[in-house]
Amino acid sequence: MFLAVAREGQLTEAARQINMSVSNVSQQISSLEADFGTLLFTRTNRGAKLSPAGAVLRRYAESIEADWRLAYREVHRVAAGEHAVHVAASHTVIEVFLPRPLGVFRRRFPGVQVKLVLDNSAGVLAHVETGQVDFGIVEGRVGRIKDLHVTNLWRDHLGLIVSSHHPLAGRSEISVEELAQLDLIVREEGSGSRRILESALRGLDRDLGSMRIIMELSSVRAIVAMVRHDVGASVLSHTLADDPQNAVSFVPIPELRLNRQIHLVSRNPDEHGPAAQELIAELRRDSARQSSL
Repeated sequence: MFLAVAREGQLTEAARQINMSVSNVSQQISSLEADFGTLLFTRTNRGAKLSPAGAVLRRYAESIEADWRLAYREVHRVAAGEHAVHVAASHTVIEVFLPRPLGVFRRRFPGVQVKLVLDNSAGVLAHVETGQVDFGIVEGRVGRIKDLHVTNLWRDHLGLIVSSHHPLAGRSEISVEELAQLDLIVREEGSGSRRILESALRGLDRDLGSMRIIMELSSVRAIVAMVRHDVGASVLSHTLADDPQNAVSFVPIPELRLNRQIHLVSRNPDEHGPAAQELIAELRRDSARQSSL
């Protein structure tokens, strides 16, 4: 209840989410504040804003919530005799990097069920932070994330993706000025691929506003399909051009720093069950093989 109010910023929406009356939520919040001997929220006409003390409690409450979800999942798994790994991964990871190592893992451990949650990078981190999954895999620059452990997996490089019969197909490179003249299809807000492109453009004192953006899509495969049929071009992973079925060509953009790391993110590696540990080991082996090529 406390987290619902903290996240929504108002009692009415929080009460609707947890199926309680507004008056009951208000009474429970008042009781919680009495227990702590301090105000946890500042009430205004616009809603309820966390006080400094409330902000501290929220950090602990979210940690408790994540631990509870982990405990629930593990107890259920043991009681049901279930062997499963819960993973959240970004679109690029699931559509480009995961299929090969998952195939190897499934052949080795056919009795283990892999439950995948597809989200953009920001959403994956939220799934990990709240304990909804065993671990997450994201691309891009994640930096230091409080209370999360980050392990590097694959290295990737982005560049221009055009159809195999596009006039630029086969070029050894293009300039940023040439890129700005193309109709571009980009990933949605919050995606790792988009953040990498935005960061690279900022390094040249430019932004996406200086590009001709004609479409935003959340699916890598959907963007590739659009590019293949000359709807537009895009800036995506070079690995997409390695698959002949995609019928796209990769053209480097040397002026832009478009290298990125694919990361595995978890709350506590020591909490991983045997199945999760085996899957992580396979992901690391696959990334090591790719690095040696």
